[in-house]
Formats: sequence, structure tokens, C-alpha cells
Amino acid sequence: MHISFQSITGQELQNFCNDVKAVLSIAVVEQFGIPENGEVITDAEVMEILRNPEATVYNIYANGEKAGGVALRINDVTHRNSMDLFYLYPEFHGRGLGYHAWKMIEGMYPETEGVGKARTQKVDIYFNYVGQVDIAYTEEELAEIKAQEEQIEMERLAKQREREKVYREKRKAKKLAENGGEIVKAKVCPHCQKEFVPTSNRQIFCSKDCCYQARQDQKKADREAEKGNHYYRQRVCAVCGSTYWPTHSQQKFCSEECQKQNHNEKSLEFYHKKQKEKSKCKDLLQTKEPVSSTNSSEIITIPA
Repeated sequence: MHISFQSITGQELQNFCNDVKAVLSIAVVEQFGIPENGEVITDAEVMEILRNPEATVYNIYANGEKAGGVALRINDVTHRNSMDLFYLYPEFHGRGLGYHAWKMIEGMYPETEGVGKARTQKVDIYFNYVGQVDIAYTEEELAEIKAQEEQIEMERLAKQREREKVYREKRKAKKLAENGGEIVKAKVCPHCQKEFVPTSNRQIFCSKDCCYQARQDQKKADREAEKGNHYYRQRVCAVCGSTYWPTHSQQKFCSEECQKQNHNEKSLEFYHKKQKEKSKCKDLLQTKEPVSSTNSSEIITIPA
């Protein structure tokens, strides 16, 4: 597709204004419905853009046929150029014409300086969209943007570390003033009742031995509280798995029913074991060869 641009001035600006209003009306009605005042944009608003001293207006042609138009704001001094209006007729939508036209405009004004890293232009009419249009980046631009983002992130982290350092120093100085020159205030060990200076605010006991003994005492107290008035500790029944309080040291079952059930299971197991042993003995006797009888007359007695 061959794309070309034709500069327009004077009376042709009114035709450009009419096209802008017509295409914009289609886009706005499709997206938002009919406006309350019946007019999407006024002639005065469009002509204010077109008659700006820095305005440069083009008709866009595709293969010799008029396809749309664009209004640019070109500053030959600062080179801070921008796009104020851009539209295409509905029959030219979906062909990639808008993207290629944009790239050609960038090529027409290579000295244009961007504002920051963003390559977005405020476009009042672009296909059926009103608002911001994002343009694809080149590999060089992507690399530059990535480098800028990394630099900004490094600077942000450096400032954050500096703020944290200042905060830590202030906090340390405050603690030293409150604790009489010590970073952590002195405490009393809850086990041995001795005063000590902890290495951190979370330290409770003065030593590992006190910590261990305190835990053992707590476990013992928990067991005593759990046992209550019972002499033996709570156990788990070997048959049903429920917990119970034994009345003597040899008790293994929670009730007589579980004890009988265990006795029956053991008796049945013992019975099957004996039956299996008898069956093995019987098979062994059947497979053993009979011993031949010995004739007493064949026995020779040797005199001493």
C-alpha cells in the first residue's frame, strides 16, 4: 500500500474540520452513545487546533485515494512536536494504515524530542478510539528504556537505604539515652531471678540452662495439670484407640469389652498357629520312609 501526505491550508481546513467531526461522531456514538447536546466536538474547538501558529495539517492518501488526515504541532526551535488530531475513514480501518502512517510521520520529523520515556501522543481521533495511543518501540528504544528504569530503581534503592540508615541511627541513639548507655534494657530472669543484660529484646532467660529448666518445669506442670487427681497418666487403648485413665500400672485396655475382644483375638491366633504346626508335623510323618526291621539272629555277639 502506497501512503502519501498532502499539506493543506486555507479553505481546505474547513473540509478537514468537517471530516474530523464526522469520523469522531461515528467513533463516539459506537463507544458511548449519542451525546446529550447532540454535538461531539464544535467547529471552534477543531479550528482552534488547525489555526495554531505551529499547526501543520496533512491529508493522508492510500494508493491515491483520500483515507484520512492528521494535524501536527511542529516547533522548529525546541523540536517538542506533537500530534493533535489523527483520523481515518471507517472503510480504511483494520488494514494497518494507521501504524504505517504514524511511522512515516516520525520519519518526516526525525529531530522530534520525546517527553520522558513515553512515546504516547494525545490523539483525539484514531480509528474508533479516543484517548491515548501506544506506539510500538524499537529494540534500541526498549534497551534505552530498560537502562533508564534500572538507573531509576538503583537511585531509589540507594535513597531508601540511606533513609533506613538514618532511621536506625536515630533509634539507636534514643535507646541508648533511655537505657543509660545500653542498647537493650536490663531484665530479670524469670527462672533464677537474676538481673542480666540481654543481647536482644526477644531474650527472656539469662542463659540456655535457665531456658531449658524453665521449659522442663512447664512441661511437668502441664502434665500435672492434665493428670489432675489420677495417679497414672492417660493412655490409649490397644484395641479401640480411645484414651482412658488407668487404675493400675498393668492396665492396657479401657474396658472389659476391649479386654475380652483382645483375649478372643489372641486365643484365635494361638489356635490357628497350633493347627498349622500340627498340619506340618502330619505332612512330615507321611513323607518319612519306614525303618526296616532288624533280625535278632543276625546280631553277632563278640566275647570280651
